[in-house]
Amino acid sequence: MKPSAKSASSRGGYAKNPEEKSFSNVNGAELLLTPNAASLAAEEGKTTIIKLETGGTASIKGKDIDLNATMNLSMGEPVEEGGMAAAKITMEGKTVSFMVGGAGFTLTEEVRIVAALVKITAADRTPPESPRSYEDVMNASTAGKEAYLDGINDHVTEKFVKKYEDGRNQAIDGVFKIAGTVAVVAVVIGVTVLLQD
Repeated sequence: MKPSAKSASSRGGYAKNPEEKSFSNVNGAELLLTPNAASLAAEEGKTTIIKLETGGTASIKGKDIDLNATMNLSMGEPVEEGGMAAAKITMEGKTVSFMVGGAGFTLTEEVRIVAALVKITAADRTPPESPRSYEDVMNASTAGKEAYLDGINDHVTEKFVKKYEDGRNQAIDGVFKIAGTVAVVAVVIGVTVLLQD
């Protein structure tokens, strides 16, 4: 690529705006420097472009975007302590891949992440082994089930017994009230019969 320095070539002429600098080649690849941004396009149509704005916004656009790092991959965080984090990072592509060492993930056009904050944290240690057999899974998922069910059954049984005793006591009280009422009526009838004789 043989660079040619000119100002705002894509905007219609050499030295039209001295605050804007453009370096391009005959195929249309261009590095454009403006007071508010720096952009790097791979071809004249700008379907593959990286743009960095002075307000902290960064964007990468392309058909396939691959970010690879051997040690760490960090986006948006300030380079220096007390520095300003990126206000916004945008990546547009049919696929976007992130790889660090041998691990990573790929986002396709079918994936959408919408959130005020997306934070992914990983540990430096291997995760604990998961159970290997059906019995191990069943034992892990039903551990403590017996004690839990016994507690529920004891509580339900206690309520049932209390309701049974309350009902029985109310029935006995009702029988005594009925017997008392029958006795009073019998006495009244008996007294009335005796008085009529």
